[in-house]
Amino acid sequence: MPRVKLIHPILMTIKPVSHAETVYDDYTKEPIQMVTRSSNITIHGQFRWYVDQRLQEDSASGISFNASGHIILLKKEAAKQSYIPQVGDLISEIAEEGNTVRTVYLYIAGIDPFAHYKYARAHKLFFEDRQPVSR
Repeated sequence: MPRVKLIHPILMTIKPVSHAETVYDDYTKEPIQMVTRSSNITIHGQFRWYVDQRLQEDSASGISFNASGHIILLKKEAAKQSYIPQVGDLISEIAEEGNTVRTVYLYIAGIDPFAHYKYARAHKLFFEDRQPVSR
């Protein structure tokens, strides 16, 4: 049976949405105030950033990029931590070279099954940066 491996695993911290603890408006079905998040999950994933001219925004301080891309996350590793990815989960930190941690605000915008060998063995999590920073 083939095993799926990440080529360049990067440690990241995810703050999952807690639908049970979040208060929703009965009419619009949207969260009132802020979404409540569960405890942090630290897991390995493989990042792929998309940088495109169409994602640029001009501002007084210069050009800033809206980040988007996807992460490949192994289902087996997610299951070990009882994590089921959901749209709206926040990726708050990613590790960089030299054991430094970078704070980010990447929100999961879509989820696709990935790496099929009889069944999907990984998730492809599409993310978007809702608080862009100059890069």
